[in-house]
Amino acid sequence: MSKVRALVLLTLVLGVASGITMADAPFLVNSVTSTQTALFIPFVASMAGDNPISTALSVSNILAAPDAIEEQILDIEHMNDTEGTITFYFWAADGTMLSWETQNNDVGNGVLTDDGKLGPGRTLTVSVEDILIQLGEMPEAGNVFTGYGWVVSNFDASQGTVNVYFPGLGFAQSLNMEPTLGNLAFPFGIPLPFGPMLIAAK
Repeated sequence: MSKVRALVLLTLVLGVASGITMADAPFLVNSVTSTQTALFIPFVASMAGDNPISTALSVSNILAAPDAIEEQILDIEHMNDTEGTITFYFWAADGTMLSWETQNNDVGNGVLTDDGKLGPGRTLTVSVEDILIQLGEMPEAGNVFTGYGWVVSNFDASQGTVNVYFPGLGFAQSLNMEPTLGNLAFPFGIPLPFGPMLIAAK
């Protein structure tokens, strides 16, 4: 067992046992809530011009579900953080990192609260172009932004999809955001503190 994996395992055990937030980092409030979850975006691309490339990201707060799922899988009764903001992290092909957090309902499909939170049962759809414009990082016509990303949702369970459109080629690619890391598999996003370790590695 590697030192990093052993440290993560020890931290998880201590956090579950004590039920507290450690070092002010997002952590386990109790044995079944994580405060935040992270999803990997395998590919994003954006280009303006005559042959544009566009990427749409959809992030769902899946904490609204049929009773059987709530009771047997999600255990909604014990989850504390059922809504929250979303932070998008993009790494360009050259390694440059960009980040943007929802703060209001001005960007996307109008489903956020006035302070940028996504509630249970709702799905935020936003384009990478919209986020890059907010950051002042939209490439000039003919230049392409490509890379990968992470979505950090400030609530207990999320899932998402990625749709990349190449209108000039008459082609679209649909991908799932992946809540997996190595051989650690989570069905509804990686519960942090795994996420901060990844983001800190930038």
